[in-house]
Amino acid sequence: MLDLKKYDVNSNVEGFYFIKEEGYYSGRLCAVRISKQDKQFVEEGKQPRDQISFVFDIINEDGNHVHVQTKPSSITFGERSNIPKLWAKVKELKNGSDLSNFLYKEGGLGKVFKVNVEVTEKDDQVFNTVTKVSGESAMEIEPSKLTSWDLKVFGKDCEEYDLAEGYEVATGKTKGTSEKPDINDFV
Repeated sequence: MLDLKKYDVNSNVEGFYFIKEEGYYSGRLCAVRISKQDKQFVEEGKQPRDQISFVFDIINEDGNHVHVQTKPSSITFGERSNIPKLWAKVKELKNGSDLSNFLYKEGGLGKVFKVNVEVTEKDDQVFNTVTKVSGESAMEIEPSKLTSWDLKVFGKDCEEYDLAEGYEVATGKTKGTSEKPDINDFV
């Protein structure tokens, strides 16, 4: 007889569970990533701009850790910039120094916030994206292991990243930039 009970989990790697229903969740800011703008969006003759994205560790409806990121944004702070809009209900950010102070001196990297998670389904896959941060949360979220996939932006390695205290990246090989790691990569 086959032992099928071992397949009771919904995912093959911690961190690849997903959130099924849109709404506000508590999420710990666990990583900040710097990446380059995708070349297809760069005007001819110009260099790709640096972009920033934030990764949150969220506990989903089933009690599993889900690592949900924001879309990458240009690192700008003008009237139409995404970074000040994302953090507007938490902190006024006018420049890179304000963001650095918020993340490192004020302990923003590692804090638990209330975040809005958008759920998009495409080709039988579920994609989660953090779209807003509405304030701090009193919920406690213990760090979970990140995977190398959590440090990729649209399937490509980020240029630089910083992790909140208590977070580390599970070691192991990945199968490629377009595939999520297999559980055997972390054994």
